[in-house]
Amino acid sequence: MAVGDVINGISAVGTNFTYQPAAGVEVMVTSLFGTDETTANKFRLTDGTLKAALPNFETSVSNVKIMINNTNYLTINLITNKVTGFTGIQIK
Repeated sequence: MAVGDVINGISAVGTNFTYQPAAGVEVMVTSLFGTDETTANKFRLTDGTLKAALPNFETSVSNVKIMINNTNYLTINLITNKVTGFTGIQIK
């Protein structure tokens, strides 16, 4: 992958999802999806031990700018019988 390439990630149905870029790679997440009407759907940044919920992102959102890398990356809690995921662009 190279700078400017589109990056997408999709979970299996009803599973947790984590996307951690390779060392030295940075990605700008532009959309998150996995609509659910409950608070069970949480988009989070994590460093592998601590997780911080992205505020007000309980359902699908677009037109966001969330930078992730190998140290601080994206995780999405499972939604029963649904898929979750993201799309973005590699910036480094």
